[in-house]
This record gives sequence, structure tokens and C-alpha cells, in this order.
Amino acid sequence: MLKDWRSIGIALEVKIYTLRTNLWRRIGDFPHGRPYYRLRPGVFFNGALPIRPGVFFKGALHWKLDTSGLIVSLDLAKETYGGFLKPEYHDGCSYEMLCAFSGCLCALYDYHRIRVDVWLMKEYGIRESWTKLVMVPYVTSPSHLKVFLSSFNSSIGRAVRNKGTISKLSDMGRICSFFLVCSSSQTTKQTEESQPELLPNLPPEIIAEILSRLPVKPLLRFSCVCKSWRSLISHRQFAKTHLSLASSMDTFYTNHRLLIIRVSSGVTSCSLYSILNEHSDIDFVKLEYPLCGETRGVRGGVKILGCCDGLMCIESNRTLFLWNPSTRKSKKLPGNPPPTHVEYYGFGLGYDASIDDYKVVLLLQDWRSIGIALEVKVYTLRTDSWRRIGDFPHGRPYYRLRPGVFVNGAFHWKLDTNRLIVSLDLVKETYGEFLEPEYQDGGSYEMLGAFSGCLCVLYDYHRTCADLWVLKEYGIRESWTKLVVVPYVTSPSHLKFTIPVCILKNGEVLLKTPKHLVRYNPKVGTFTYTTTPIDLTFSIVHPYVESLVSVDMDADGGVPWQHLY
Repeated sequence: MLKDWRSIGIALEVKIYTLRTNLWRRIGDFPHGRPYYRLRPGVFFNGALPIRPGVFFKGALHWKLDTSGLIVSLDLAKETYGGFLKPEYHDGCSYEMLCAFSGCLCALYDYHRIRVDVWLMKEYGIRESWTKLVMVPYVTSPSHLKVFLSSFNSSIGRAVRNKGTISKLSDMGRICSFFLVCSSSQTTKQTEESQPELLPNLPPEIIAEILSRLPVKPLLRFSCVCKSWRSLISHRQFAKTHLSLASSMDTFYTNHRLLIIRVSSGVTSCSLYSILNEHSDIDFVKLEYPLCGETRGVRGGVKILGCCDGLMCIESNRTLFLWNPSTRKSKKLPGNPPPTHVEYYGFGLGYDASIDDYKVVLLLQDWRSIGIALEVKVYTLRTDSWRRIGDFPHGRPYYRLRPGVFVNGAFHWKLDTNRLIVSLDLVKETYGEFLEPEYQDGGSYEMLGAFSGCLCVLYDYHRTCADLWVLKEYGIRESWTKLVVVPYVTSPSHLKFTIPVCILKNGEVLLKTPKHLVRYNPKVGTFTYTTTPIDLTFSIVHPYVESLVSVDMDADGGVPWQHLY
């Protein structure tokens, strides 16, 4: 929209540029006065081409007028104008702003820096569908704070202007993140008596929605804000919701970390996101695990027996623990260490969805009775007890020191004598089996793993190349698909690939070798060595997702999390 200041009172001239034709065209003049904010671009709402990105919905641009309660739209397909009324808000607001949120038109009204009302048009074009979503109070000196909209997508940040500076919040997920930003940007001290008066203005379900989208580290800090937040964050159902969001929305692996075990340096944790992004600072933390003082520097002092939903089963000084490296909480499993003639031949940690519980499985080998089937025991977290189930039906697992792969509610082990994969269903506690893919003979070793919820197998051909197969339909041998072939490009004596840590959206594969983490690009056949803060020589790397999953199943006392407020 163009304004010729020599012609005050004449309608705004409107021009449209089309990318395909690379031309500008003039269309009908703007029909209703002037937009409310001349310097603010029209919200990208419904398929427009604004200066600032917005939400694609219904193919129209929208502006609020500066002289009436009308919102004017410009349909980009028909290149015609339309309009509808704003919500029936209270008089007395000092400024107002139009935006887009979650595919809906949204209006924000500031009442002289006392509070901000946020309205959402749930049915496009229908004034009666305007709904006040939330009322956000100002929590600092009104003369120093002004809330404004930076970008109102569901996953891009919100901003607060405070004394001329802007601090940006990413991935807060909901419009009500204004409240958390304002609360954390306080420049004046607030008393304990004044704080509770502000909290009730934000609906509890909105608070839960915001918190469920935050990383674990700030959530652990926020649990100290008040008793209700602590009860919410520590609740089992909230942990499940948080885990689901962290897993499903983690496109860039911001919620995933690598657990690195080395004899010389103990156990450390490193952000997978910082490893994958060269321009990011390496997020590196040294972890204290159960009995770490007794096992540090001792070869085989700590072992990972299984990992599921951010929870780990570890053996430290011949004692078993459930441990959450994100919350630093642990639980010693009952029972004494096995005698010296009995050894763990297989193990794993998994989730039984039928009873909402976690289980640990141990395959025990008594070396005094070679040839006898492996004894199998199952630990259930809720009952905090062990049970013996049917013996392992087929020989021995191929790799004695690797956890069983947990996929589709079952553990999986590859046998050491044939091409059979044996499964143990955690719900039914029964065994099954199916065949490996029909790969070429001549492989030197093979490894079972999981990728994106599917079983996968890595076959190494005498360190000339490694084939990665994925079982796309569980239990159906014909669905084995060769996903990628990774060649060896350096001295074979120095390299040995493992199951991929992850496969990126661009198709690159992150693999572990004895000394490095490497990214392989199958499209161009190139390798990139990633930078890590410690030497990975002879280290063990376990990827895991950060979670709030508790080692205590009775932590919430059975109270529904919706009733915590």
C-alpha cells in the first residue's frame, strides 16, 4: 500500500508483485481509511506475502483500521476486499495489535500496561466466535515494561521489550508464554504476598500446556516456584505428556542427548543438537551416577543395561539401579548381586503399556551349567519385585554385552548361531521369532538396533562397507529394506561402525566409530567428523531423550494431574 502525502484524503494505492511473472500490478485502492499501525506489516494470514512471516489460512491479508472497529481483508486469489468487526472488548485500552495464532486471527489489547487481553477468532469471519483466550497481567513497573508481538507462530518466539532490550523465548508453544516471559523479566522485587495474586489470572490448563513444552532443566527449576507447580511437574501423567511432546516435536534433536561412558573420565552427557550444529556451543555435562565414587576409573565399573523413555538401568559396582540422568534421581533395585559364577548374558529396560509400568529383563548364565537354557527374570517397577518367567528358548544372544533392542513393546536379540531374531513380548511375557533380512554372505559382524520406532540391523562386510537394513513392517521379513550402504574410507583397522545414533532429515547418518562420531552423507558419499569435548576412543555412547519419568511410580499418590490446582 502506497501513500502519496501530497494527496491527503485520497485512498491508498495498492500494488501486488507476482513472483512467476516478476511484475508489479496495481489493483483496486484500499477501501477503508488507513491501517491502525502504518509501520506494522499486514499479518500473513491466509496465504499472503508480507514483510514479516505469518500463518497461511484462507488466502487473505488483514489490517485493523485506525478509525473504527473494522478489520479489512484482502483475498489474494480474488484480489478483492472484505471486512468484519473486532471483538467486543472493554473500552480504555491504550493500544491494540492484530496477529495470527494457530491458524486463527488473533487480537491483543493493552490496557495502559495493567493487563493485556488476548482474543482468538475461532470461526473465521464470524464476530460471535471471538473468544478471550487469556488475560495477561503486567508484573513489573508499568513505566518500564511493554508487551508486544514479535512473531506469533506456535513454535517461534515471543518477545518482551524491557528498558529498550529484547529477550526472545523459543518454543514456548502457546500464546500464554507472555506470562512466563513477563514474570522472568522482573526488574523490581516482588514480595511473596503479591505473587499469588497474579497466578490465578492464568488458567491452570494453560500453565500446564506451557510447562509441558519446556525442556527438563528449566522445569526442574520451575518446580520450586510454588507447591502446585511442583506437584504438577512431578506428576506421572505430566511426565508422560512432556515425553510425548519432546519425542514427537523434536525435529532438530534439541531434547536428545548422548550419554558417554569412558573409564578415564567417568560418565558425561552431551547435547545431540550441539553435536550436530557446528556453530552451536557444545553442551557438555559431567554426571554423578549411583556409586560413582566406587567405580570411577575401574574398567567395566558402570554398564548401561537398558534405556527407555529417558530412564536407564545401570549396573554400578555389581548393583543394579534405575536412573534418570536428566533429573539425577535413582532407585536401587532389590536383591543381592549374583554370585561370581552367574553372569548377565542379556538384559534390557522397556515399557509395558498395558499396565503403564517399566520392566527390567535379565538373562542369567550359570557357568557351572554350560548348555542349560538361560534363566530369565523380570523386574516390575510398580511392585518393586523380581519374577522368574520361562527360560530363553534359543541358545545365546549374539552380543552378550549389548542390551536387548526394545521395539514394538518387545525386546529383541539376535542369536549367535543362525539368522534368527528372538523377541520377548513385555505384555504377554512370551517369546517369538522372525528371520533377519536376506543379506549377502561374507559379513564379519552384525548389530541389532532401533531407528524411528523400527528394528534395524547393521551388517559389516570385513570393514569394506556396512549395510543398514530397516524392518518397516514389524515381524514381516519381506519388509526388510536396505536403507543405506556406508563405505569405509580410511584404514579398516581403525574403524568399526555401530548402529546409527540418528538419521537426519537431510538423509545424513550419524555413526559411532571407536574414536569419533561421524556424519555420512549418502547422496554425495562424504564423511564429516563431528567435534566433541572429550576423546571418544574406546568410549560407549548411548543416545537418550531428556524426560521427567520418575523412578518412583507412587510419586503422585494417584492424584489426577488436572486436579492439582
